Amino acid sequence: MSHAEPASLSIVEVQRAVAEELDRLAPVIDELGFVDSEARCTDDEQAVAIARTETAAVVICRDAQGDYVYQGVRLSDGASLRLDDVRTIPAGFEARNGATTYRLS
Repeated sequence: MSHAEPASLSIVEVQRAVAEELDRLAPVIDELGFVDSEARCTDDEQAVAIARTETAAVVICRDAQGDYVYQGVRLSDGASLRLDDVRTIPAGFEARNGATTYRLS
């Protein structure tokens, strides 16, 4: 039975891989949402909910009139979606895009 030699990685390659994994697992957020992302409120909005799933980053923003906006980004390809049809529900927020409903609780 033959055994394959283990792969050899340089310290720089390992550091780069660890940094990329940390970025993926712990994105930077601030009071407006995700930094360097479309999942972020504008300067005249307030983030009232910030969430991340395995597939998306989402922020719910409240504007000066008290209306809510859903701003989401699909992590697989960076596609963003901004929805104005957002309402509060007992467990959080619900945003609608045609026949699709997004719930954040």
